[in-house]
Amino acid sequence: QFLSIEDKVTLLEQASRPLTLSFLMNNGNVEVRINEVAIPMSITPAIYWLWYANKRISEQNDGWVLNPPSNRPSQTLASELITLMESHGGHGRAISELKQHGLKAKTLDQNRNKIKDALVKVLGESFIDQLGFESAKHTHNVQSIYRLKTSPNTILINGL
Repeated sequence: QFLSIEDKVTLLEQASRPLTLSFLMNNGNVEVRINEVAIPMSITPAIYWLWYANKRISEQNDGWVLNPPSNRPSQTLASELITLMESHGGHGRAISELKQHGLKAKTLDQNRNKIKDALVKVLGESFIDQLGFESAKHTHNVQSIYRLKTSPNTILINGL
């Protein structure tokens, strides 16, 4: 298939734009996009990604989220996610799990991996360095802290 000159110019313009991570919420759905490219994924990891994005653009802790201890799930973090899930079409089972057991480190790890897998599937490995997660060890204990690598200035949330 041949592209017209106009189509090639449009593709070049899109490719030269800085990367933006955007979330579009409508009708109980969360759509995640990198620039103009939709990242298909199920609702639960999309909401976790939105949650991490909210943390990244907030002034609190510079976007870092402390993984709960493996033996003590976080009720506070669970309530934040429950609110997002109830507002944006989260699965009942995921909401119920958070209400009953709190947010577990394993659940956070699983959803970060699902986000990474969705990114790699659509954009390839090369974008993980810019759009994935970064981690560090928390200074006071053995848990790790995580945040989105992308700058808060490149995150757009519409419909929240």
